[in-house]
Amino acid sequence: MKDVVIRTRITKKQCILFTEAATQLEMNLSKWIRETLISSIKTKPVETQKALLIEIRLLQRELNLIGNNINQIARYANTNREFRSIECALDSLQRLASNVRVLNDN
Repeated sequence: MKDVVIRTRITKKQCILFTEAATQLEMNLSKWIRETLISSIKTKPVETQKALLIEIRLLQRELNLIGNNINQIARYANTNREFRSIECALDSLQRLASNVRVLNDN
């Protein structure tokens, strides 16, 4: 049984925002506020932020490694002038793909 009443002030804009959110979830405003507050306590925002920061750092490291790999490939291709053989291989692949399409159409 709910026997405690908590009064608070909000702006008209906030009231509209909260009411719309509650309506979308088919809840009355009081229930939506209770559920939202309980949910926010359970998620522990500080821990969530720390986890996100760790994940962002890991992703940043992965991106840096990928960038290094791309730079190494570009450096190798420029040094050894491998562009010609890459272009030839690409042309061959495109011809093969065209032939496969023709065979599939028949």
